[in-house]
Amino acid sequence: MFYGVDEEEMLIVMVGILLVAYLFLILVGIASYIMNAVALQKIASKRLIQNAWLAWIPIASSWLIGSIADEYDEKNGIKRKWRVVLLVLSLISVIGIFAGYIGMVVSVVVMTMQETMSPELPNMIGLFIGAYVFIL
Repeated sequence: MFYGVDEEEMLIVMVGILLVAYLFLILVGIASYIMNAVALQKIASKRLIQNAWLAWIPIASSWLIGSIADEYDEKNGIKRKWRVVLLVLSLISVIGIFAGYIGMVVSVVVMTMQETMSPELPNMIGLFIGAYVFIL
């Protein structure tokens, strides 16, 4: 008991607060993604870049930004390959993030298994894995 509050009730409240916080962050992330894609598509369309719809595809949007930069550089007589550089950096970033999340899931599972072998262990592991897959 913690100041007259049952531990289960406190856990439910804490999980509820975390769910509301994650929901808020997800909504802000979706709104940000949509605004960014619309703006990038309009810029690419005004610059007469082909396939402006690539602004809606996460990794392809980096290529589109590089295309806009390359088009600007061509007008100034500079030859660079920004689209390739940004695409490669974007791929490296995605692979690194994915590897980090897999490492987190594995470490949580290993630490949980080392700490206790309670009958609730499969439920806890399933909850952690489900949460991280959802975050991915």
